[in-house]
Amino acid sequence: MESVFRERYARSLPLDDMGEEGLERLRGACVAVLGAGGLGSAVLPLLVSQFVGRIVLIDNDSVSLSNLPRQTLYGTPDVGSDKVDLAVQRLMHLNADVWVEPLKIRLSADNIHAIDGVDLLLDCTDNFDTQYLIDDYASEHSIPVVWGAVDWYAGQVAVFHGVRGTTLRGIFPEPKDRVHGADAVYPPAVQWVGSVMASEAIGWLLGNAKLDGRLLQMDMKRYSVEMFEL
Repeated sequence: MESVFRERYARSLPLDDMGEEGLERLRGACVAVLGAGGLGSAVLPLLVSQFVGRIVLIDNDSVSLSNLPRQTLYGTPDVGSDKVDLAVQRLMHLNADVWVEPLKIRLSADNIHAIDGVDLLLDCTDNFDTQYLIDDYASEHSIPVVWGAVDWYAGQVAVFHGVRGTTLRGIFPEPKDRVHGADAVYPPAVQWVGSVMASEAIGWLLGNAKLDGRLLQMDMKRYSVEMFEL
């Protein structure tokens, strides 16, 4: 391991689950982050900083003023610009040794094959149709998914299509079974959920994910955390 790399990750190398072997595994990994909004803004810098070597970033949205309180990759001058282009610029500044591949598309049945070949998916999207599309495709192609959602002050994180074979549809068969969180979102809750998603992604790539077949429920208003077996 080269000296500059060792110096950069001097605080990560001593961790029990990391070490040189773990960092090299992350360096050789490829993940897809689906969505560059609130959760994506929280997840992406952590993955890039920890040197997950290749990231496919998929989003087709542009920055709006109402995004800014929770989508921390962007600022006021970015309003109207495409998120994927801005995100790549910021992430390359953070760590130029990570390859971030931007795909400016809206996922559909016609183009979802763009995620083929990755080791892991991180579902940072915020609409049911896309989430179920991802879930169905991941189920068919055996691709593990770190999934997260935020609604008001509360958030959830789970790993689907892992060793235990749980699925989003298996837990939430219909959209009406969940509360849509588009109307109100507490920005610190987004960062909290995104941090857990990034941690689970790193854990999965290192072989020690904790949420495979489990659902973590968090509430920032009560500072409560609960884990449920799925």
